[in-house]
Amino acid sequence: MLHLNVRAKTDCEWLMFLRRLRWMTLAILAPELVMLFACGQWTSAQRSIAEMQGLGFTEWTMTHAYCADAGGFLLHSEDLASFPITAKQVHYLIQQGHIPSPKITRKEIWDKGKASYSPKQSQVLRLHGSWLKSSRRLSKIFPLRSWSCQQ
Repeated sequence: MLHLNVRAKTDCEWLMFLRRLRWMTLAILAPELVMLFACGQWTSAQRSIAEMQGLGFTEWTMTHAYCADAGGFLLHSEDLASFPITAKQVHYLIQQGHIPSPKITRKEIWDKGKASYSPKQSQVLRLHGSWLKSSRRLSKIFPLRSWSCQQ
C-alpha cells in the first residue's frame, strides 16, 4: 500500500487533486512501479523501527514510521519556519539529544488520518486480482503482458 505524503499547510485543493491524479495515472500505466515505491516505504519503515528500538523507544510502530516518512512530524525552530522531517531525521535528532522522543500514540496518529478504509481495501483487492491473473498466466506458461490488444 503506497502512503502519500501528508498535505502541507500551503497546498491547495487543486494541487492535491493533481498529485493524486499523477499517482493514479502511474498506477494505471505502471502498477509495478507503484508497488516498488510501496515496498521501498515498507523497508524504510522496518529500518526505522529497528533504529528507534535500538535507542530504547519501543513504542515506535509502523504507523509512526509511515507517518514520519510521509512528512507527519514537523520540526519547530525559533529562527526558521517549521518543516517536515523523516523517520531517519527523527532518529538522528533523538540520538544526538536535540529533541526528545515523540510522545504521540498510534491511536492519535490514526485519528489524524483522513483517508477511509474503503479506497485502500479496493486497491488491495485490485492488486490481489492482478497478482492472481499474472500467476495464472505463469502457471500456464503464458508470457506476461501489460496490455491485451486484439488485432
